[in-house]
Amino acid sequence: MAILITGATGFLGRFVLLELLRQKQDVVALLRNPEQQIPILCEWLQGKGCDTAHFQCIQGDLAQSDLAVYLAQVGSV
Repeated sequence: MAILITGATGFLGRFVLLELLRQKQDVVALLRNPEQQIPILCEWLQGKGCDTAHFQCIQGDLAQSDLAVYLAQVGSV
């Protein structure tokens, strides 16, 4: 089972994500712009000594009225 997290690139969200990954939880982050956000987020996590093997992301925006999550979108970083 994976944990879906929103706000992973924000100040608090980064630390929540970091703690979940340190606990070896499978985490899926909902990102608005993964192409730009993934490298920055992974660099920050790895700088904290965190393994990103359990980290995946999908593109989406909770502000959009037609947000849908398809399992086929889930992929490793």
